[in-house]
Amino acid sequence: MRFCWLFSLPLLWILSGCDTRPGADLPKDLSGGLGVAVHSSTAFKNKVPGLTPEQIAWFATGRSFFQQPWVVAPTATTARDGVGPLLNANACSACHANNGQGRAPDQGGKEALSTLVRLSLLEGHRPDLLAGVIPHPVYGTQFQDRANFGLPPEGQVSVRYEYSQVATADGEVIELRKPIWGFEQLSHGPVLPSGSALVGEQVAISARVAPRIVGMGLLDQIPQQQIMAWADPDDANSDGISGRAAHVYDIESASWGLGRYGWKAEMSTLKQQVAAALNGDMGLTTSIFALENCSPAQDICQQQPSGSDEAGLPEVRDHLLEKMTFYTAHLAVPTPRLGDQARAGWQVFNEFGCAQCHRVGYQTGGDGVLGNRTVWPFSDILLHDMGPELADGRPVYNASGSEWRTPPLWGLGLAQKVVRKRSVNYLHDGRARSVQEAIVWHGGEGENSKQAYLRAAKERREDLLKFLDSI
Repeated sequence: MRFCWLFSLPLLWILSGCDTRPGADLPKDLSGGLGVAVHSSTAFKNKVPGLTPEQIAWFATGRSFFQQPWVVAPTATTARDGVGPLLNANACSACHANNGQGRAPDQGGKEALSTLVRLSLLEGHRPDLLAGVIPHPVYGTQFQDRANFGLPPEGQVSVRYEYSQVATADGEVIELRKPIWGFEQLSHGPVLPSGSALVGEQVAISARVAPRIVGMGLLDQIPQQQIMAWADPDDANSDGISGRAAHVYDIESASWGLGRYGWKAEMSTLKQQVAAALNGDMGLTTSIFALENCSPAQDICQQQPSGSDEAGLPEVRDHLLEKMTFYTAHLAVPTPRLGDQARAGWQVFNEFGCAQCHRVGYQTGGDGVLGNRTVWPFSDILLHDMGPELADGRPVYNASGSEWRTPPLWGLGLAQKVVRKRSVNYLHDGRARSVQEAIVWHGGEGENSKQAYLRAAKERREDLLKFLDSI
């Protein structure tokens, strides 16, 4: 349970060693001295300062395997083969262009390169399942719209949008779009075939847009007690904010722990997040996820060649997984670009209650380059109920169908610049085409902040947007 407002803040001052109260001055660097003043299209591709020569070599190797395509096994390129047989992309950079975030397909579009769709059965869901969800018996837990040569993909993702409008108190009209997801050209029959054992069971469908990946290693270093200090599952202080800790299964330690990564905080460590993406998105096995991503019903998929060797080593060996994780963990956060309007927007950010979930200051633990740093990710790393409009209806572990982890905001203002001419989208399924739309989609625990935004004068709304564009 979170301490009341008066007493919880001094606790975090002690933990962080700095003033992180709402309204306190923002630092020039949000990453505790590990940021870089690069604000171009390469803003998310820089290593944190202070790495040793050996660590720089690890970073470079991890970057190579992150950026370059993997190939189909068997080939002479044994260090980079084994992709598929089913996949969504053949390189991490295909979804995370310049390490940035993705976008949803356009109306009627079937090209979902940086968006994936998760599936699971709702009937019988239990939070204590080691896998977190009950997979679809044919299409598994993630729909793959690509496949190796000679194997049909599971099908194509399609989307259509329902449009609505919301008006601010001074008359500005904001158009919103709500995605309706579907599937076409299914290779193994309908998701709910008539007369099958699935009839009467509900299939949950949830689209996920690729997030930007800076600052992720710093989240790994935040001590659990600092995160738990903000948890208030029963809203004991009646402030309308009842953040809950994600309770997930840690595969490496074979124990239950705190979720930190993913839209519903379903992964406990960055290494497991990387391994899960390699397996689910690219069909690559690791020592953590050692099985190909073919369901038992997909016989032809099961028979495809593998990049695993005769000794049973996975397609991505442990030393490569470690280097890819190191690369992802040590991507620097760009320094903020704060002018007078942005600083005014920071005050609005606090007055509207945004900082109640998008928390500011933490002190990282550990002794490495990422340790003992005061960082400002603008996230409490907790689950919050965002209301029925943002609900996907797909529970994962103890996260309900309407709960989402508070996404970190650092780097938000450079998201569009990083991907250059390609547009970016916001929120878990990419429905928001702008930061303003993302704000107006807030419901549930974010309803009061949204209403404050809609009631505010245009100048104050612009100040807030300028602040978010500057961090």
